[in-house]
Amino acid sequence: MCSQTKPIMHTFFTRWLGALAVALLINVSSTSLLMASSGGELLRQMSLEQLMEYTVKVPSKLATPLSDVPGSVSLITYDQIQNSSARTIPELLRLIPGVHTRWNPMVQSIEIRSFGSSPFTSKVLLLIDGVPFNSWNKGGFPQHPGFDFFNIDNVKHIEVMRGPASALYGENALNGVINIVTLTGSEFAETNVNVLLGARESRSYQLTHGQDLGENSSIFISSRYEETQLPTEFWREQNSYTEAIDVFVKLVYDQLQLSAYVRKDQLDGFEIPLPFGENQVFASSEVVEQDIMILAGKYTTEDNDGKWSMESNFSYSTRDGSHCGSCHAIGDSTEFSGKTDHGHQLFGNLQFNLSYFEQHQILLGAEYRKLDSGDSIDVVETSEPLHAVQAYDKYSLFVQDKMDLLDSKLEVYAGLRYDASTSPELFGSELVPRLAMVAKPSENVRLRASWGQATRYPSFVELYQNIGFFGPPGAPIVRFKPNEDLEPEKIDSFELGLEYAFKGVANVKHNVFYNEITNPIIAAATLTSGTIGFENHPADATVKGFENEVLFRSDGRWDAFINWSYQSNEQSGVGTDSLGNPLEFTYSPKHKVNMGFNYRHNELANLNVDLVWRDKYYAPRIWNALANQGDPTPFELDDYAYINFKLALMPAWSIFNGERPLTISITGTNLGNDTPRESLTGANGEMIGREFWLEFEYTWD
Repeated sequence: MCSQTKPIMHTFFTRWLGALAVALLINVSSTSLLMASSGGELLRQMSLEQLMEYTVKVPSKLATPLSDVPGSVSLITYDQIQNSSARTIPELLRLIPGVHTRWNPMVQSIEIRSFGSSPFTSKVLLLIDGVPFNSWNKGGFPQHPGFDFFNIDNVKHIEVMRGPASALYGENALNGVINIVTLTGSEFAETNVNVLLGARESRSYQLTHGQDLGENSSIFISSRYEETQLPTEFWREQNSYTEAIDVFVKLVYDQLQLSAYVRKDQLDGFEIPLPFGENQVFASSEVVEQDIMILAGKYTTEDNDGKWSMESNFSYSTRDGSHCGSCHAIGDSTEFSGKTDHGHQLFGNLQFNLSYFEQHQILLGAEYRKLDSGDSIDVVETSEPLHAVQAYDKYSLFVQDKMDLLDSKLEVYAGLRYDASTSPELFGSELVPRLAMVAKPSENVRLRASWGQATRYPSFVELYQNIGFFGPPGAPIVRFKPNEDLEPEKIDSFELGLEYAFKGVANVKHNVFYNEITNPIIAAATLTSGTIGFENHPADATVKGFENEVLFRSDGRWDAFINWSYQSNEQSGVGTDSLGNPLEFTYSPKHKVNMGFNYRHNELANLNVDLVWRDKYYAPRIWNALANQGDPTPFELDDYAYINFKLALMPAWSIFNGERPLTISITGTNLGNDTPRESLTGANGEMIGREFWLEFEYTWD
């Protein structure tokens, strides 16, 4: 770790954590922290029937039982989160059909029914408690480098929608939506201390507390200090480590909800020898660091007769950290070595749910969003000067009508969103529709159908940022070339689904989809010029496939799941990019299989085992050309499987109170010791093999 900043971060955290621990222990001694009867038990364990009746908000923005949602939605429950071997949210998402998670050298990418070479998760909308969390200048998740973008132990459940959702959610919701719902103090209702030690010299210390503050009021507080290493051979070779502090606070007071998330992290830099001369290296800054703050709020109210309800959301997000050039272009400018203002995102919406009309539930909403890139889009001089837009704002209106027909045997959703042109006018106005239906021919059967469109705006990075990037040994430095004339990419999607519930035993889902993508944004790359230029490919893309899911639940002792997704990609029509290449379909496996099993032995032990298998897929041509003397053919990455387990033991031992407050967990990941390259770049991207962790957790009720 960097000796200059580590003591400062460590001292700050330990003092803050100590003060918080004293305050919480005093509070615990005088307050009864019982699990809220309204929903607390559902945090721990659910029957199959309870799971199907569990309410989610995507894709309709209405509280809807999981069995009745108008789309392909998977739910990751609190029980699954706590039992899983996953230590981060992206690792959890690997288990969802149609969701592809992979490590780039510095960040995890998450794609849904998709393809692409961008390292940023720009085609999936990430929500935390319904508020957008995507980066405002890269389009992806806000942290880069990012080994963990949000603490998994703050999460009540995760809703994953596969398919476009721009009709209600707007930009980034091109291929899906991930809604992370956080815990309230009344739901958590305990104090928890957690210590984790393990592979890559990892260590994590965490303190979490939740309690009621009175009628309809509560507070949830989570704080964590973590040291680890990114899980690829490149960072192990560099002997580079990460260090992070994050704090999350959520206050509920009657109908108002306020939350704050603060994160500070840093990564040791890297140095790569170059073959162009003696002692020539490609190096980053000594330390890559960032500070992130996200403030969010929600206010809800309704009339006494239930005829209408109102919800408003607002958030302010800001990031101050190392410039992208601190890793990619230190040789271009020494100014890139320090921290810079990465701008902010301001978001607000207001929506009304109206039930005045029989058989109709109407949702009306308005949204405002302001994006500001700050100083992070300062670019290297180019032969053709770019007239960069540093910030813009945009207004949107949306409407949805949920129609209950045939004595509620058929529910039809019709939605439409209007996005006004940006100000200043960077992109024009858009009109985005969606139509979906859920048929209920019997208590056990659900039939679904939907059609929708979505739009994804180019990011500030794609439009304006011009920086270098290293190739493999023996290859020249590559430069990313921006394009201020990029047009938004669009999708047209059709989907059919069938769900059957074997009462008390299993739930089976089958979904098929067909997507047409126009104006796909691609990176046209050439070895001779040493550039990767962003552009809209003139050809369209067709993506089609299916997803099968089976979930088993017993009488509380065990549960299991298996899912299988298939995806096929084709170019529609003729056309090549500016370098004469057809449309590439990268990082998109045809087949993906996940399965898991969880066994509970009374209150003494819990064993969870899961497997993730991903088929072969192709990396971008440019990296094969750089690595293999200009070979222009696609490079095929091998298939791989990760087998993971977590064994949790609850001995009958207590210091203060509680029957079994201590949990000791042993976690093993990648037991088959696979070391695939999940992404192909100039760095050694091989994943680290088999790893183990030991975790101690103590809880006060």
